[in-house]
Amino acid sequence: YGYLGAVRDAKEKSRRNLELLKAQQAEGTDSAFLRFNLGTEYSVLGDYRSALREFERSWDLVQLNGELENDYVPALVHRLVTALRCCGRLHEAIRRAQGGMERFPGFTDLVFCQAQAALALGVENDAISYWERCIEMGDAPARYGAAVGAGTYRPRIALAELYLGRGELEAARELLDWCRAEHPDFLPGIDPYVSLQLRSGVEPAVLAGQIEEQLESLSTAVHFILAGAFYRHGAMAAAETQFQAVLQSRPNSAQARVQLAEALLHQRRYAEAAGEAARVTDDDPYAGLAARIELSGRIAGGDLGGAAEATERATRVGVSAAEREVFAG
Repeated sequence: YGYLGAVRDAKEKSRRNLELLKAQQAEGTDSAFLRFNLGTEYSVLGDYRSALREFERSWDLVQLNGELENDYVPALVHRLVTALRCCGRLHEAIRRAQGGMERFPGFTDLVFCQAQAALALGVENDAISYWERCIEMGDAPARYGAAVGAGTYRPRIALAELYLGRGELEAARELLDWCRAEHPDFLPGIDPYVSLQLRSGVEPAVLAGQIEEQLESLSTAVHFILAGAFYRHGAMAAAETQFQAVLQSRPNSAQARVQLAEALLHQRRYAEAAGEAARVTDDDPYAGLAARIELSGRIAGGDLGGAAEATERATRVGVSAAEREVFAG
């Protein structure tokens, strides 16, 4: 919960940092570390092409100037490989990661990147091999500035999600049971665990109770994860309960409110769905989606007067004329 706000704040900070770094560059300063920092800020902004350009230039300067022993260089290699993958240069990402492993033995994060690239290429067996190697290696040495979990719970969760997608529930169960036992508070492990249990026939209410017992209490974040998992599996009443729990502690969360409204729509509780959607303010990023949900609820519930008012709101918040024509029809 709060992911959107965190991303927005990070991006604003990165834009300011980019301005400062470019000003430094304009003064005639250029170094591998400056290029590394430029690439990092572009990555935060999601501009991976620009990030890749800076990381490649940084790597060239590192080699040219004999700076391979600098502390940031392992992170540079990891971010360079990530940028290659995000730019679709998947075979090159795998190859560069292998070169990085030769330079920095035991850097598990690079093997994790290879698994992600292999999966993107559709070579699932290679991805499985890479993730199994991550588990064998364990987390990388601290001197590499590595991510915690790249050699423990992260590859296990990735493997479990892959096995779930293939319908291999028992293989996924063994991995997720380990994660639940060793790292019960790691939130990304909850979603695949919930999916596994639901597909195994566990009732949503029972499952929510089990997770609450394991964690002693459910935070807003866990309620949100449970709500999303229940929604995707068609357990709308259970999803509604969890979204309501989110809103009790975060009443201004438009994201939770529109998803609650959608869960109500699925239950054919049209007036309630429209009412929830109408509570999202016009200046909220979710206003367009809320307007569509409100219109759907008003029309399906036979409230055509309310639909007319909702159409005016839809116009204000930028719902396209073509979409409004469909609703009018």
